[in-house]
Amino acid sequence: DLTRYRTNASLPFCGRYRLIDFALSSLSNAGVHSVGVIMQRDYQSLLDHLGSGKAWDLSRRSGGLHLLPPFGVNTRGDYTGTAEALNAVISYVRNIPESEIVLMPADIVCNLDLAAAIAQHDASGCGITAICRGGAVTGEHHRYLTAAHGRVTKLITSASAGAGVAA
Repeated sequence: DLTRYRTNASLPFCGRYRLIDFALSSLSNAGVHSVGVIMQRDYQSLLDHLGSGKAWDLSRRSGGLHLLPPFGVNTRGDYTGTAEALNAVISYVRNIPESEIVLMPADIVCNLDLAAAIAQHDASGCGITAICRGGAVTGEHHRYLTAAHGRVTKLITSASAGAGVAA
């Protein structure tokens, strides 16, 4: 019932926070000053909570918090995955001055040193860096198969049902 009228990102956590607060704090602490929040449905409580972004130092003239509703060009407003959501806001992505993009879900709770992850990504020379946890996979999650040195060799999505997508 908690998500009947609200998105997961705006779910309360410990009575004071919302799930999206953890992602926004990680981004802000890493020095990311331009953040786009892709919204899908039932996002009024999310809009109310985010406001101008001042709580995360994202209320700025340059960069700042950008709220991206699901009614762009060529969208039906109901995304089936991250790639489809990103494609729905492709005009925003193409027009931002930043050369790198950090994609992260807004409904996870973690204390992530994103600055260290970005520095490691820059040093690696890789086009894409994925941050994930090890362990058993339950439910509909992506699985990353890695070589001994940590480089992803295969991505298995719930849609591919084990066929895998070579990385």
